[in-house]
Amino acid sequence: MTSLEYAAMLAVALAEARRDLAEVGRPVGTGIFGLTGRIVGAGHDRRMQDDDPSMHGETNSFGNAVDLIGVALTKSGSNFLQSAPLFGDELSIYGLITLSQGAFPVSIIWTAAIVSMLDRRFLHAASWLLAAAVLSCFGLIHAFRITSRGIKNAIGLFTLRSLHSAIWRALSFWSRSFSTPGSLAPWWNLGTLYEGPKTAGQIIQIGNCRVSVGTRGDLMSRGVERFVLVLTVFGPGAGFLHARTPAPAAPIRVKVVVVTMFERGEDTGDAPGEFQFWVEREHLDQVLPLGAGYHHLRLNKDGVLGMVTGVGTAKAAASVMALGLDPRFDFSKSYWLVAGIGGGDPADVSLGSAVWADHVIDGDLAYEIDAREIPENWPTGYVPLRKATPYEQPAKNDFGEIYTLNPELVGWAFQLTKDIPLVDSDSLRRARARFRGFPNALKPPFVARGDTMSSGTFWHGALMDRWANAWTRYFTGGQGNFMIAAMEDTGTLQALTFLSRAGRVDLQRVLVVRTVSNYEKEPPGATAAEGLKEFVSGSYSAYMPALEAAEIVGDRVVRDLVEHWSDREALLPRPH
Repeated sequence: MTSLEYAAMLAVALAEARRDLAEVGRPVGTGIFGLTGRIVGAGHDRRMQDDDPSMHGETNSFGNAVDLIGVALTKSGSNFLQSAPLFGDELSIYGLITLSQGAFPVSIIWTAAIVSMLDRRFLHAASWLLAAAVLSCFGLIHAFRITSRGIKNAIGLFTLRSLHSAIWRALSFWSRSFSTPGSLAPWWNLGTLYEGPKTAGQIIQIGNCRVSVGTRGDLMSRGVERFVLVLTVFGPGAGFLHARTPAPAAPIRVKVVVVTMFERGEDTGDAPGEFQFWVEREHLDQVLPLGAGYHHLRLNKDGVLGMVTGVGTAKAAASVMALGLDPRFDFSKSYWLVAGIGGGDPADVSLGSAVWADHVIDGDLAYEIDAREIPENWPTGYVPLRKATPYEQPAKNDFGEIYTLNPELVGWAFQLTKDIPLVDSDSLRRARARFRGFPNALKPPFVARGDTMSSGTFWHGALMDRWANAWTRYFTGGQGNFMIAAMEDTGTLQALTFLSRAGRVDLQRVLVVRTVSNYEKEPPGATAAEGLKEFVSGSYSAYMPALEAAEIVGDRVVRDLVEHWSDREALLPRPH
């Protein structure tokens, strides 16, 4: 087919559109063509002109095509009943008639009902089927048949008397197809729900219309009979199925998520990890599975949800992401509190102290040269990504090297907790006394505000401590102060960053508190290897006091958020 023929076809539709524009001021025209490009019919939208909501342009085109064929057959001494079977696949007379009778709304209704059933939205399906029944009553959906006198529409009324008849007919002829010469009721044409048995050929009066009633085979094909069964049997039962199918539960609106990293054994009653004190003291009694995460969840009646991420940035990122995407929960207004232990810098904090983090710096994203090959003028073998020398300016945050928390929220949390008395003991005092020359290390436990380093490596020693401080200053533009080292926080914050982009969480509602279970460097007079040996043995100088401090300090924040939720839900707290 040439481009010129396409233009000619478009001209037909354009001419019809101009007719529509002249009639009602709205240009909608259509044309129907065969595979060879021969015109079959043309028409335009006549919904306003004919006061018929089904008379779109394409419907009018099909109708005109049928009328044209009918005139030609009449002039040749034939009719639809005799000639329709002769066309075969060359021209689907049946299809043209069906489309001209308004099959489009029928298809829409039938499709909507099927889709609703597949989605288990049974009440919606029943509603669509009921609409089809009502439309059938008034003839907007109807069957038709070809007779020697032309196309006859079959319309009937649906009353209570017809219910028994409809069910009987559907069940009786479920496996058989009734057809008579010229019978036409395609499966997508929903057909008629009619009022009891009538005599074939009888004329009934409906309003101002006189309608010819055909035989059972004339009025309904097997597909229509099956529709009656669906409508009369499944339709009423859909409401029952809907009532018996529980509605999806509304997501749990979580107020605070407490993020811990490890638990040594059970959640309660044995040697504790970071999670146990939270479970016991916050009464996180409801256990919820988290199949895609490291550990199950626990929830209390106040909307506080606790989780264990697993050790390391990879487990933390995966577990937090699994939780954040869980449709059972609504985190849109939730506060996230990361509460765990870590290794403190004796220059800034003492054993058992707590640090609220302003920044979380990644200690893994870097190049590294073996210490035995470091150039003499290099202070370290660690080099920032995309840089050639240590601490090369300018510092960039392209890959998640640093996460900055909401300073006002951090300031509020620090102000709320800075005067909390923390656990001290003789054993802590003896451990602190080893760090002569570090005034802050000799203090009783206290609450501080600084920065934390997150790394997958348990590093230890004075030189590594020097690197951590310099690395923190580099990425914070000289404003940060490294105070405590941990592992998982960059993984957690990366997951929360992605979840924030997805609209699942509010990144401005995230807090990180780490408490000092040990120092990350050896005491004066010892070597790094000696310090590491003590560290590896598991004898953390302040393991239990640090667990206590994490729960005590963190819980003061959690309790304030819960008890003032009417304010905290909408507005983030700020320091006074």
